[in-house]
Amino acid sequence: MPYYLTDEHFFFSDVRGFISNRSQPGGSAGIGYRYLREDINAWSGASLWYDADNSSSKLFQQVGLSFEGLIQRYELRSNVYIPVTSSQTISDTVGGGAI
Repeated sequence: MPYYLTDEHFFFSDVRGFISNRSQPGGSAGIGYRYLREDINAWSGASLWYDADNSSSKLFQQVGLSFEGLIQRYELRSNVYIPVTSSQTISDTVGGGAI
């Protein structure tokens, strides 16, 4: 959803949440910016995200950075994810058998 929109500047944010089948919460929130250059038919942008997921009964958190650009028909997008949660074993079984 845009919060500030002009001919060249676009600020946006998004918030989402969920409840797992085991009644565990999770969600994400983010903010971003895009800049339009109509004279060369291009735009670029960046955004910052926070994710939390407790659906496995062990809270996992991460921060995400997104970068994007488009010039005429060519696109470049990149995402970087940085875990905030310390390293941990989420599960030590696969399909009912031990790993």
